[in-house]
Amino acid sequence: MTKPTSLANNINLARGLFVLFGCVLAGLSVTKYYSLHSSGFDLGLFIWNISNVIHEKGRLFFGHSQPLMIVYSSIYNILPDTLGPPALLTLQAFTLALPILWIWPTFGALPTFAYILNFGVWYNALFDFHFDHLAIPILFVFFLSTERDRHYKAVFAGLFLLLIKEPFALQTAACGLYLLFIKRWVGSGIFLLVTGLVYFFFSVKFLIPYPNLGEPGGFSSSAFSWLGSNIIEMILFILSHPLQILSEIILNPGKRYYLFVVFGAIAFVGLLRPAPLIVALPIMSIALLSKTDNFSGVTFHYTAGLIAPLILSFSKGLPVAQSIWDKFKFPRNLLPILIMGGILFVHIRHSPSPISRIFWDKESWHYSYKTYMPTKRDEMIRDAIELYLPINKEVVVTAQNTVNLGKVAHRHNYLIFPLGVLKATELPDWSKLGFRHFWDFVQDASEHFAPRVNVLAEYVILDLKRPWFLMDQGCIWSDGKCKNNQEFEKKFLDLVEQSRKLFSTVFEEDAFIILKRR
Repeated sequence: MTKPTSLANNINLARGLFVLFGCVLAGLSVTKYYSLHSSGFDLGLFIWNISNVIHEKGRLFFGHSQPLMIVYSSIYNILPDTLGPPALLTLQAFTLALPILWIWPTFGALPTFAYILNFGVWYNALFDFHFDHLAIPILFVFFLSTERDRHYKAVFAGLFLLLIKEPFALQTAACGLYLLFIKRWVGSGIFLLVTGLVYFFFSVKFLIPYPNLGEPGGFSSSAFSWLGSNIIEMILFILSHPLQILSEIILNPGKRYYLFVVFGAIAFVGLLRPAPLIVALPIMSIALLSKTDNFSGVTFHYTAGLIAPLILSFSKGLPVAQSIWDKFKFPRNLLPILIMGGILFVHIRHSPSPISRIFWDKESWHYSYKTYMPTKRDEMIRDAIELYLPINKEVVVTAQNTVNLGKVAHRHNYLIFPLGVLKATELPDWSKLGFRHFWDFVQDASEHFAPRVNVLAEYVILDLKRPWFLMDQGCIWSDGKCKNNQEFEKKFLDLVEQSRKLFSTVFEEDAFIILKRR
């Protein structure tokens, strides 16, 4: 009779932790938004696209293939504009807390706390908004379904990954490999493997290039160009140059650091039962093969696809670790304490939570405790934006990356400074994107790119007391100024001065500026 009671207690504890953790993540992320410490890249861009995609379906593939955006948009547009962004952040927070309801009753306390303390969970919650976070609960559903031999549910979860973003289509394929080689579910495994690969290739070949003037998403950038000019060339290069690939990973200190932190977050225990890590391979490969630091950075949202495989391998590796530990006759209860200590160390060192070093670092503009404390100056900026920025959503606004608010991004065309200031910026002509034109593009891409329009900014919003950015490129910000980057500083200030010449000043106070084109 003790087992049902124990299970009920576990479920109740899990529910309590779910609510508590969700409230903490939501409280921090929403407060960060209201204190004007979110960013145009990426929360502003998501506000822009989600608020418009219900009427302009081409936005589903602008930059990435994100079909789920249409579901979010249908809900978002019911809400008042002021409630939309905090609602997005709150939904993201509780979605990230959701796996607690499954981990605690299934695997116990230690894997649950390993999940709560995982730095990737915290950055997915506090670094603006991204659909990537959905991969975390979906992959837990996949793994738990395989553990319980629920074929159809596992396949459905694997397919759901396709709707998040095109890199997760590769995880759909990896889920197929897991079913094929680990679970021996041949039919289901082959189905997910083929479907994931086909959807991925179709996305990078057609869906994303269509509204993006032929650019196949992030896989066309300089980050991966050393592997080849297209996906086929990249795969062939990886298969034919294994030593060069290994040297890129081993000899690069950033990549070694990435691996250390990712596996250190589970005290390396997951390596004792690495089978679930098959599903993590696509996301990890993107990070390790990229020449762009962001992909292998541990302070971004790119670790979302790793978290569920890591926690599952950790859970399965714990009994093996305990067995090895017992062979050495060490005190049995000491091992969980050491594992928890290692996990806690990595969390304090690398996460942005209230018990981390970053949270108490006054110089950390994005994640310091000061980030979550709105000031009178923040209130002044919000009031100025509400008062001086037109409600008309057809008015084009370009804003500094570090000045983000719903009213700024709720536009038909929204730009990040300095786009649209000195010259017009090309954007898709959303009104003309449609299936017929897309089919023409599929048949002959060279002749049928999406129609474009030239967009000029009518308003410019700048704050010289916030970190300076040109698009998504900034400088190291310390003591209210750029640090050791005179070239960037000069370029930014020159653009500010040119903006002042082309625009009249509508509002200026304490280095916060709103300009209107003359």
